[in-house]
Amino acid sequence: MSDQIFNNIALDTSFIEAQNFLAGKLLYDLADLGAKKYASIYITDIVYREVLARFASRVNEEDSKIKQVKKTIASSLRVLKNFDDYQNYFTLPTLDEDQVINEFKEKFDQWISKSNLTIIPTDDLTIGKVFKDYFDNKPPFSQGEKKHEFPDAFSFLALQDYFTKKKRKCLFVTHDKDFNGMETKNIFPVQEVSQEIDRILSHEKQSETYTLIRRGFDQNKANLEKQARDIVFAFIEMEVEATSEIRGMWIDSLDNIDLSDVEFTSSQTVFIGEGKARIEVDGNFAYEIMITVEDNSEAMYDREDGRYYGTEYRTIKIKDQKEEKFSVSVDFDLDENYVEIEVEDLNDGNGFKIFNHEEDYY
Repeated sequence: MSDQIFNNIALDTSFIEAQNFLAGKLLYDLADLGAKKYASIYITDIVYREVLARFASRVNEEDSKIKQVKKTIASSLRVLKNFDDYQNYFTLPTLDEDQVINEFKEKFDQWISKSNLTIIPTDDLTIGKVFKDYFDNKPPFSQGEKKHEFPDAFSFLALQDYFTKKKRKCLFVTHDKDFNGMETKNIFPVQEVSQEIDRILSHEKQSETYTLIRRGFDQNKANLEKQARDIVFAFIEMEVEATSEIRGMWIDSLDNIDLSDVEFTSSQTVFIGEGKARIEVDGNFAYEIMITVEDNSEAMYDREDGRYYGTEYRTIKIKDQKEEKFSVSVDFDLDENYVEIEVEDLNDGNGFKIFNHEEDYY
């Protein structure tokens, strides 16, 4: 793929789902590009239906988790039922799945309208080529349950057909590895879109605005890296304190957090509005956490006293290296040559997983 700027950007279901649907900032950055006609945004009708279906599925999964939490509360907090002040613990609201799903559809349709997004139809596609790729094990088909890739194949074919007829080129933003190796003369799959947004904005805002924002970032980079480190430290501390157990052992205390400096490796300007902008930054860091846990695997439980005897206290070390995304907010005044800039959050406020690698526990 050349260094040309792509003003046509198509989105895959996997990208939208990875953004936590409409909770992700990048989707609104793309909507702003579409609204200002700096770029043209596309999805196929298959992606539209898949997004709605996957959102509904996720809501159903989370409703099941909510019901399990209610059961856990009801069985674990019996003593508190003696006090009226704590009755709210036992009366968590019921999730109305249909209402949530309908509200999301309304918001998704509003986002589509704001983006000036084009939905590409797939009704007129023939299935011959799709079946040929299916039997030849060509992307997006792979070994195993290949039937699940049929929607992906039709969606990609629709994009290719559409942009071939238009004699235009298009970035296809997807987190689905099945599309690896599917680059054509017109369609170019990529996993990240931030860099392309930055290139579009630098072209459209090539006067002083883009330059002012980038200069402000460069001048404040060292301080921003310190802010990012503080955010990571606070997140690790909060995440550990909110976790009750590791590998079946209760956490007794958080003893130490050894966190490296955060090093920014790349940055992209992804939004420029009236006096406000946003920069998405990749940052590297490493950490080591020391936690004391209660190991009752060899202890004796006394039902009468409701306690363990012979508890062994162990120290667990968790270490890892990460590259995560930070959101940097910018307030600026071009006339005053003024920039105020700070790190806003980590991964859209979602943080990162700390306890997901058993092999990192020592």
